[in-house]
Amino acid sequence: MSNVDENKDEWLEVISNTAKLLANRQARVLETAVSSNAISDNLASNVEFWSWMNRNYSSAGGGMFASNQAMNDCIKSGSGKAMCMEKQLQGKGYEYDWVQKQRHNPLNIFKKYDLGDVSNQPAIDAVEKNLLTGKESTYQMKAYTSKSNPHLQNTGKDVTVITNAEKVDVVRDNGYTVESFKDNNEIKNDILQRQKSIESGSAAPSYTVSNVAGTMAKAGLAGCAIGIGVEAVLSYKKMKNGEISEDEYITEILKSGGETGVTSGVTAGIMIPVNAAITAAGVTSVVGIPIAIAISAGVDKIVAPCFGRGEYKKILGEATYYQSLESMYVPFMQTLEYAAAEYKSFADKVVEQDGVYNKIREKDRAVNKALKDLYDSI
Repeated sequence: MSNVDENKDEWLEVISNTAKLLANRQARVLETAVSSNAISDNLASNVEFWSWMNRNYSSAGGGMFASNQAMNDCIKSGSGKAMCMEKQLQGKGYEYDWVQKQRHNPLNIFKKYDLGDVSNQPAIDAVEKNLLTGKESTYQMKAYTSKSNPHLQNTGKDVTVITNAEKVDVVRDNGYTVESFKDNNEIKNDILQRQKSIESGSAAPSYTVSNVAGTMAKAGLAGCAIGIGVEAVLSYKKMKNGEISEDEYITEILKSGGETGVTSGVTAGIMIPVNAAITAAGVTSVVGIPIAIAISAGVDKIVAPCFGRGEYKKILGEATYYQSLESMYVPFMQTLEYAAAEYKSFADKVVEQDGVYNKIREKDRAVNKALKDLYDSI
């Protein structure tokens, strides 16, 4: 097992607690990296939803979700089209939202979810796979906002039924394992919000200059993040052991930040293809957070736009925004693997440099003592 596996809980604790500590002192440091990742994840989630809808209805629906214009044209093309679109958004939107909830749950970090690309899959809508055990669980979604009860004729008893709160009891009474997800009002509001996004032009099934630039600009409002380096992690251990105070720890965080300052807007730009790859692969988006931290901590090797140097322009140039699974798979996965490798390298260095760092601190204390003794002798 790697150092990353052995210490993953420790790394997450450092990141989480340090962000809270700095936030309490009104210092925007680590939390901005997490924030920029969340903003990027929102764009990826939105684009990947509409892209998924397009794949589901590319043939049967005549490409109605191929573009925002195609969606609006479909709605206006004749009587009943708007109602048809609403039903599709109700059913498929419910499926996608349930999977997104699972993917954002930290407890599901070792699971992946597959919704398939079929508009009306019989009996099964989602498959959950445990990456550690290989075990698969199947789910069927039943989002019924009318008085009608869910149709279960094609649903096997080994399938878990996901339905809105109002229909849970009737499904359970039919002998099924059932989970509640949202209620009538929440489902109707989700439909309304997606209809509004179509009307406003923001329902994009692809990454564009407009939505990518807008996401980076929005993240940039968070300011400049100071990356957490090896010294900061090791200082955190000293603080936890009572060897240094919280104020001393913060001072070291800010000092070690030095040239690791990165604009959260650029971090968000890099995280867009990472989050898109994560979404397309069906794995949990939680894994994107430590990658965002690693990107922020990469100094010149990853990004150093605050100081006008580094490889960030090259990386952003390679982080192309793709419109289809076929064209995105290899470059996106390479980008994801690159970022993940940087995180692993960062975590491994924490372990490897612990002894060296302790020796440096001991020498530092010795020098300080010698200086104090010299001062006292004068």
